Amino acid sequence: MRPVLVLAVALGLLPALACLFAPWVAPQDPFDPAALSLRDAFLPPAWAEGGRAPFWLGTDGQGRDLLSTMLYGGRLSILVALAATALGLGLGALVGVVAGAAGGWLDAVLMRLAEVQLTLPGILVAILVNGLARALLPPGAREALAIPATALAIGLSDWPQFARVARAAAAVEARRDFVAAARITGLPGWRILLRHVLPGVARPLLTLAAVLLPLAAIAEATLSFLGLGAPPSTPSLGTLIRLGSEQMFAGRWWIAAFPSALLVALALGANAAAEALRARADPHRSARP
Repeated sequence: MRPVLVLAVALGLLPALACLFAPWVAPQDPFDPAALSLRDAFLPPAWAEGGRAPFWLGTDGQGRDLLSTMLYGGRLSILVALAATALGLGLGALVGVVAGAAGGWLDAVLMRLAEVQLTLPGILVAILVNGLARALLPPGAREALAIPATALAIGLSDWPQFARVARAAAAVEARRDFVAAARITGLPGWRILLRHVLPGVARPLLTLAAVLLPLAAIAEATLSFLGLGAPPSTPSLGTLIRLGSEQMFAGRWWIAAFPSALLVALALGANAAAEALRARADPHRSARP
């Protein structure tokens, strides 16, 4: 593996780990009203004029330490991205394996559905599913279930990509000699899929999941930026960027700049990790310039 790639993965893991362990790393709990004061609102970074040492990256409009809020927001983005990717992986793997192993009209119908959805931009599908989920929820539960609805929307927008990869891999695995031997012995079809077909499909699916994970985090931030993801009371990188963009013309640039930089760092780190996984899966590819 190239040293530059190793360094990129290491640098990308640092902010991701800091976000995941935010309750133990963050200097302040942004969910604790007793720790907040409106007198600390809109403080600039500590090195700028008017900044104070406890708030190294400044504060937002509620007096929350921006560094702490960013870590909690990054944690939320990572968890939503993991849940959405797992949902898309599970649904896509199920559809793709069934289509690839069964073939015939079932394969044609499932793959045409996947191709129809792939013609639509993923973020538009996520917005549509998110809007439908919120509309079907009772008014009192919409804010409480906003984050699960966001993960559901992103996961349902990603499943066709997993289905296409799973279908191609399953079609190859289903034609192998040991699968034919399992059929001859009378092994049930579902056991053949689980024991013989699914293991051969796992590696390309996990590699694709690593590629789509940062895109899911960006999709969560996009939905939150548009006001369709995390509620305003919940720290999220998207909500921080949206609130910060409203303060840009007032000179409060740090509220949007630092969360944007963290989102970019998380995406680049995840992309570097995905590239490392692809290089491990295909050693010949890693040797190419």
